[in-house]
Amino acid sequence: MSKYLKVDLSGDSNAEKYPVTKSNTIPDRTNGIWCTRELWLCRIDTDSFVMENESTRLSPFYMGIIKVTQAQFKLIMGSYTSASKDDNNKLEPVDNIQYETIRCAKWDNNGAVDCDEGCCCFMGILQKKTGMRFDLPTEAQWEYACLNARDKCKDMLNNPQEWCLDWWSPKYPDVSQTDPKGPTSGSGRVLRGENCPNVEPCLSGCRQSYPPNLVVFDNIGFRVCVSASQIRPTE
Repeated sequence: MSKYLKVDLSGDSNAEKYPVTKSNTIPDRTNGIWCTRELWLCRIDTDSFVMENESTRLSPFYMGIIKVTQAQFKLIMGSYTSASKDDNNKLEPVDNIQYETIRCAKWDNNGAVDCDEGCCCFMGILQKKTGMRFDLPTEAQWEYACLNARDKCKDMLNNPQEWCLDWWSPKYPDVSQTDPKGPTSGSGRVLRGENCPNVEPCLSGCRQSYPPNLVVFDNIGFRVCVSASQIRPTE
């Protein structure tokens, strides 16, 4: 399987499709194209690992090398939705973003649905224009990447914090799991990242939650994820 996926956003928000290509070569970081007009994800091959004393097994997945930048967000959504709403900060991560701007409130609790024509959230547009089920990482995917792939996925313990797919629970289930997606309902969605051990210490950054439908005043961004099973041989 390919080490990387590249989503071509150069057609901006008016594009009918965003082409997705595979690559075994790390993106050229000598220019800003890879983090503005392209969206790059790296493959993470997984194994069993321990989440709060319980064994957790994950299927392979691809995760954004970096958090979604303001430039990438604008190309997909048509405008900035960050504290800094101009091109001077286009290489910076999107911040201060509401969960439901990323992921529609009408989607079921833990999995993406086929997007209708009126879907205007970030993941809905990305899914519709790529034909692939891009989404937020689950908390388990985020934790695994942070513990085992920080050389591939950058700035996982730096601001801004990152939204995860899961509804919040104070504790992980006390049973072994495969590809967990968290509780089926709740009042807040999981935030991960930022090294803030005084909030809730753990090896891979703090765990917090925030209501998905409230205006965000804190430093909150996100990155993109997709199951490796979505990658067809012809892509």
